[in-house]
Amino acid sequence: MTTEMPQLKINDHRLEKQIAFVMEMDKLKAVDRMTKIICEDRVENDAEHSWHVALMALVLEPYAGEKVNIERVIKMLLVHDVVEIDAGDTYIYAGADAAEQFETERKAANRIFGLLPDNQAQELTQLWQEFEARETAEAKFAKAIDRLSPYIYYGFAGEGCWVDQGVDEAMVCGQMVSMNDVSVDLKNLYETLLKTYQDFGVVRDSKNPTIEPENQHKQLADHMRTVQFTNVDLTKRIHFVMEMDKLKSIIRQTQLVSVDRLENDAEHSWNLAIMAVILKEHANMDVNLLRVLKMLLIHDIVEIDAGDAPIHDLEAQKGKEKREIDAANRLFGMLPSDFGDELKLLWEEFEAHKSDDAQFARAMDRLSPLLYSFHTKGVRWTYFDVNEDKVRMRNGAIQDGSQTLWALAKTIIEQCVEAGYLKRCA
Repeated sequence: MTTEMPQLKINDHRLEKQIAFVMEMDKLKAVDRMTKIICEDRVENDAEHSWHVALMALVLEPYAGEKVNIERVIKMLLVHDVVEIDAGDTYIYAGADAAEQFETERKAANRIFGLLPDNQAQELTQLWQEFEARETAEAKFAKAIDRLSPYIYYGFAGEGCWVDQGVDEAMVCGQMVSMNDVSVDLKNLYETLLKTYQDFGVVRDSKNPTIEPENQHKQLADHMRTVQFTNVDLTKRIHFVMEMDKLKSIIRQTQLVSVDRLENDAEHSWNLAIMAVILKEHANMDVNLLRVLKMLLIHDIVEIDAGDAPIHDLEAQKGKEKREIDAANRLFGMLPSDFGDELKLLWEEFEAHKSDDAQFARAMDRLSPLLYSFHTKGVRWTYFDVNEDKVRMRNGAIQDGSQTLWALAKTIIEQCVEAGYLKRCA
């Protein structure tokens, strides 16, 4: 990681502001939450969480209760925690002053969304405010998913802190009140899990505060991996969502800016979805944003089984296609068949990158690491001994999705060569 981030020269002022916002989003990958993830011995960060709840909303859409605009729900969840770049994460059981917290986050929203062109700043600010107000069907569903995600993690993680913190079931019910706004099925899921958590002694009993719970987290985690809810369809969707946690442990070759480590696939998928929302206007054709977002949310999940294969690592590329097809069959096969088939077809469409939607999605997938390479002074290019020609060839697919962004990519490459971040070809 570099100590000073170089300044990218972009002549188009609107595009300059959009890219500045995209790079500001990197900071969300350094904001840790209290949620213990399953795949590693660490807590989740806000970027991973935002990807996971956006995917979770997509998977659980049939259980929204009221009919919702799922594209709007996904956009809300992609940006709902952006304010924590400035405000930090507030643990729901920390007893924070709600009015003070909202004011801090409102100021953060004004600054961060204010980096964008005015119309986009207004749109995303309104989405954030709508989410916080929890009055529309979309906001109610999004808020319920935001609460449900860490709540389910608590059972799967194998450890937790509620007992030590004095959290009892009455406090949990108070924080999970948003579950009353959605479907009976999700409310029943929440209540079933609470009863399970009580049975395993991982939450205190408000009616018997002097009784010390057994705190059997390991046994609870074993139980959760095989649990079957009354609704078979919902059971499959929940197990799929929790399997997706493993994407947070798949490391890519992109060096982050805000924290000294490499990016993981979950963070990357969130980053691309945010980029698609912001940069859609630059697509060559009028793309279907919802389809693009779906592709980007799922495009790398096959790497849970297949692993990441760096494009410049020829050995890692061997057998990649078969590994990913096998992974797609297993992972999408976890879902109810109709929905699993739908997502698998979207993944195949992305891989083929022939449709307008897939080409624009692929443009996001290429542009993101190029931006990071510039802002980290080509540190990973140096590691793989990459030259200018290889980078141009790798990123040529951007033009299929956006000529405007391809022009930007070419200027980034030129600036990298001039600055000495990228080896010039003879």
